[in-house]
Amino acid sequence: MFADRERRSFPAVDLTGASLYDTDLTGSDLSAVTSLNGANLGYTTLTNAILGGSTDFTGADFSDATWSNTTCPDSTNSDRDGFTCLGNGA
Repeated sequence: MFADRERRSFPAVDLTGASLYDTDLTGSDLSAVTSLNGANLGYTTLTNAILGGSTDFTGADFSDATWSNTTCPDSTNSDRDGFTCLGNGA
C-alpha cells in the first residue's frame, strides 16, 4: 500500500474500517485522521509515528503492532508507556 520508510502525513480523513494490516507507517503523522474506528492495524509498524488525540480508535485492532517512539493520542510516548499506546488514547 505504501512504500517502506516513506514519511507520510495524512489529511483529515475518515479511515473507519480501513485495512492497514502489516503496513509500515514509520514516521507518519496521523494526527489529522478523524477515525480509525474498527480499522485493522494488526502487525502495523508505528515507529516514530504521531497519533491524534481527536481520532476515534473505537474497535481498532492493533494486534502485534510495533510501537517505538510513537506519540500517543494523549501526547505521551509509547516507549515510556510499556512500548504501546494502548490505554493512552489508542
